[in-house]
Amino acid sequence: MDDAVVRILVIGGSGLIGAHVTDVLGERGHTVSTVGDLLLSPLFVEPVTGRSLDEAIHEDSHDGIGT
Repeated sequence: MDDAVVRILVIGGSGLIGAHVTDVLGERGHTVSTVGDLLLSPLFVEPVTGRSLDEAIHEDSHDGIGT
């Protein structure tokens, strides 16, 4: 398995499941950005302020994230 550190965008990262996913990704050394109203994982997350339905926020958040 490849151990490369990647930048990951989690949509809904402030929800129950998203917060846990964000925590695990951060603990594994990845850079994590979230789109949501709350910030539950301040140690590993680059917060994006706004509504998850705002297309411009998603486009800005995708910069530097591979597929």
